[in-house]
Amino acid sequence: VWNEQTTGTTAHNLAIRHKKPFQMIGPENYLNILQNHICTSVPIFDEKEEVIGALALIQKLTESPWEHDYHKISSYSLGWVSSLAAAIENQMKLHLSNQSLFQVNQKLKKNKQILKATLEFIDEGVVTIDSDGVILNTNQEGSRILALNQDSSEGRNISEFLTSRSTLMNIVS
Repeated sequence: VWNEQTTGTTAHNLAIRHKKPFQMIGPENYLNILQNHICTSVPIFDEKEEVIGALALIQKLTESPWEHDYHKISSYSLGWVSSLAAAIENQMKLHLSNQSLFQVNQKLKKNKQILKATLEFIDEGVVTIDSDGVILNTNQEGSRILALNQDSSEGRNISEFLTSRSTLMNIVS
């Protein structure tokens, strides 16, 4: 396991500890095996803004650019790794949102089943419509009053069954 006790100071340890991106170049790395590398690391946060890990990119240098031309060092890796870490965080948030939506959808399906079962025990005809007059649901007696098969009533418009003088027609658009 790479941690500060086993490897000394590294970009990913600093990113996790300080909760911000770090880039270490060549001899800034404590480990001898990283002396000829650019190490870029960005912390990854969960939905509670707690650090859950770090994304690190380690690039081998072919020469010692810090001795001659510092500007030749790849400066894009910090932005690239930061963008990847942000994408990972966004995917985790999206996954949590999808889980929540799935749970709410399951509860809604269960509540709809309970409502349908409850409506079937009512002796009066019940017809549920939306604001446009589209029939969403009927109980058995409601289907009988409209002279419809209960399964075929959903999706039809209530205006097919009422006269234009009906009070209900004034409510729906």
